[in-house]
Amino acid sequence: MNEREVSILTSTIPEFFGGRTKSLLKRARLFTESGINVRIITTNFNQNYPQVISSLIARQYLNEEIGFINIFDYFKGSSVQKNNVNQFIQNNFGDTDRYKAVKRDENLDYFDKLTQERIFSIRYVNDKIILIDVFKSEKRPKYRYYVSFQGQVSKKRTYINGTWKVIQDEILNSNFKPVVTFKFVDNKKEQVWLHRGEDKIFKNEKDFFRYFFDNVLRAGENVINDARLLDKPLLETEREVKKFFQLHSTHLQNPMDYQSGIKKSYKSILTTDQDVKIVTLTAAQSSVIVSELPNQKSKIVTIPHSTPSKNVDINKLKNHAVIVSRLNNAQKNITDGIVAFGIFHQKYPAYMLDIFGEGESLESLKQLTKKMGLINNVIFHGYTDNPDEVYQLANFSIVSSNYEAFALNVLESIANGTQVVSYNVNFGPKEILGNKAGFISIKNTPEALAESMCEAVENPKSKKDIISRSSLYSDNVFIERWSKLLEI
Repeated sequence: MNEREVSILTSTIPEFFGGRTKSLLKRARLFTESGINVRIITTNFNQNYPQVISSLIARQYLNEEIGFINIFDYFKGSSVQKNNVNQFIQNNFGDTDRYKAVKRDENLDYFDKLTQERIFSIRYVNDKIILIDVFKSEKRPKYRYYVSFQGQVSKKRTYINGTWKVIQDEILNSNFKPVVTFKFVDNKKEQVWLHRGEDKIFKNEKDFFRYFFDNVLRAGENVINDARLLDKPLLETEREVKKFFQLHSTHLQNPMDYQSGIKKSYKSILTTDQDVKIVTLTAAQSSVIVSELPNQKSKIVTIPHSTPSKNVDINKLKNHAVIVSRLNNAQKNITDGIVAFGIFHQKYPAYMLDIFGEGESLESLKQLTKKMGLINNVIFHGYTDNPDEVYQLANFSIVSSNYEAFALNVLESIANGTQVVSYNVNFGPKEILGNKAGFISIKNTPEALAESMCEAVENPKSKKDIISRSSLYSDNVFIERWSKLLEI
């Protein structure tokens, strides 16, 4: 085996993502650029992974040297998508002219011409079939078939008659045969069946993942796990591999209380007696872990995120602040950022707040701006693939998270010469900014954050000092630290 090989484990690689996935993809790309062979191994079902990977390569988040293995493609024996949807329809329903077709929104419903019963329904997106529902009753389907963008029928879902309660999912190969079956109880996965020679039955998904790792990991290789869901399967694999666990979030039950104890999802790695390495993003988090678990000190390593040097040559828009974040109030707490901007706006009414990102809190945040009378001053731009330009155009960026493990948006902001106004979040912003790249509010309240915004306008940090601070987090330093840790 080539010693300069690394496998990176994660549950999913979405096409559009936040900081955790972005940092994983960047690490993989930097590794390959420094001569390390990388495989990214995923454990979720996504029938459209070929398109996702192509998109990420085209947008330069991945390069073509990075290998990619998905658990279901592995057990299918191929990631090739065979267009078989028309054959499926012909096999199961015959010629569609036999039926009465009725258009309903994006669906075409097919009815028996004699009995008027609905037999099946086809859903389209951009003229492509994405779902086929088969009915045993009038109102709800008994079976639902999922179709990839390339036209492959790839999953069959079975419901309890007349309900939306799932009792079974089957991952299908190109011949419509099940490769993996998930059994459900009360809409939750309880068993996994692998149809490979004699059926193998696993009591839960984690056991299934562990078996996958037993098959796909190479003895002696370096394995970095980025997903807490996969900690236990990796710890229990029979393969003798070198194990590294990357933390992306706080391990504390209450992120603001060092005495609140360890989250359940982190206990398996933070208390393991195996010879592993646990990688944090900040010295502060490492210190808190060691204070709680001093016997684990030798396992804890700090490697922050990194940033390349930027061409900071875009002139700033006059009177603009920016938030670049996933719009998730539970963690990112964008509400406080908007409220603080509203207070700041009373003193500096010419300022605009540009918000870039998507997430489940979008509509509630829009309603908040409307309620505060800021609808013309707070603009939601959606997801951006060009955060460098977004940051360089702004006078300052805002971070009002409840918790972080690093706050990648803080580093991205200062790398682009833009000062940051932030809450004192555990962990990251204070450690990244130092004294010369931004402002930490005295309290984690909108009023205190607004005061720091005013200070950023009245006594701004120098661009030279801001960029100098970001150089402590260079890509070269990042690769040196990881190469030393991996001993490659």
